[in-house]
Amino acid sequence: MIEKKLQDNGFSKYESLAYITLLHNGQLTAGEVSRMAGIPQGKIYSVLDSLEKRGYCSVILGSVKNYRLVNPQLAFNDLLQKQKNSLKELEELQKELETSYMSEERASSDFFQVLTSKVGQVEKFDDLIRRTGKNLYSFNKKPYATGFTRTLDEIKEASRPLEDLIKSGARAQAIFEAETGANRQPFINMVSYYQEIGEEIRICDNLPLKMLLIDGNVAMVSLRSNDTTKFKLTSMVVEHTDLTNALEEIFMLYWSKSRTLAEYIAEEELL
Repeated sequence: MIEKKLQDNGFSKYESLAYITLLHNGQLTAGEVSRMAGIPQGKIYSVLDSLEKRGYCSVILGSVKNYRLVNPQLAFNDLLQKQKNSLKELEELQKELETSYMSEERASSDFFQVLTSKVGQVEKFDDLIRRTGKNLYSFNKKPYATGFTRTLDEIKEASRPLEDLIKSGARAQAIFEAETGANRQPFINMVSYYQEIGEEIRICDNLPLKMLLIDGNVAMVSLRSNDTTKFKLTSMVVEHTDLTNALEEIFMLYWSKSRTLAEYIAEEELL
């Protein structure tokens, strides 16, 4: 609708009505515009004067003043240029604000990053594995997000970043919480594959948290929601040796007292 579009671009309600009336009726007196557009007589001259000063209409002098529109191609050039300039200034402001935002964001997140979405956490997990240069340590605490419903092909596909890492010469060590009951055999099948591709496996009855530790300087720690009715993780990625050094010591402590996969299988009499 033309009226709304005019008002969206700086015209008042009465200005837009007067403009549309002149557009459809050609040359008119102020009284005719007032009557045809429904604009009060006391306001019509100020409305037409505003349109004239901004270059949208012109005055034809005579015994009675008449008004007619200026060709919109000419009349709207100024408005169009102002809009272009405004857009350019807005784009420049956006870039300036983005630069400041990223600077502040970086300053506030130099040490840590919080991830709440499952997709974001999985992507970050894989990214950290790919970044590993020498050592990858992990605490794998139940319940496992992947579960035991995956086929061997699905496990292989999901483990590709880990397999590539090990092939590159890095050392991967993982401690898993032992599964029980019906989950035991699928659990053994899964971790046996990890061991097959070169990951060193240990089994522990209880672990303090879920954790991924990269080269002793980057840690991804995942915490479960306090709402026990649903399984939801929030992960924090930390790049600070004050914490990663402590986590590495905790990992080594649990590694030393955990069972090998062979010991776990023998104890569970599943050979």
